[in-house]
Amino acid sequence: MQKQARLVAQTEVVQAAHAESARIVDEAHAEADRQRADCDAYVDGKLAEFSELLATTLRTVDSGRNHLRSPANAPNSSGRPTLYDYQV
Repeated sequence: MQKQARLVAQTEVVQAAHAESARIVDEAHAEADRQRADCDAYVDGKLAEFSELLATTLRTVDSGRNHLRSPANAPNSSGRPTLYDYQV
């Protein structure tokens, strides 16, 4: 009888251990999902900031190119474009 009782107790311990391990694994998966979502949100925010910076840079470059094509930058009577103070 003692052997049977010991085997039953061991079986119950094993079952409890399996249940606890399943709970721990489920908890770890939930934490990993939460962290993944946090990382995705952070990266998305950084990419949005970078996108805005690139858009601003592109507008600045386009503005500079348009300025270079403007009539004020056309050659004057000497054949040279007009120089501004900051270009001298």
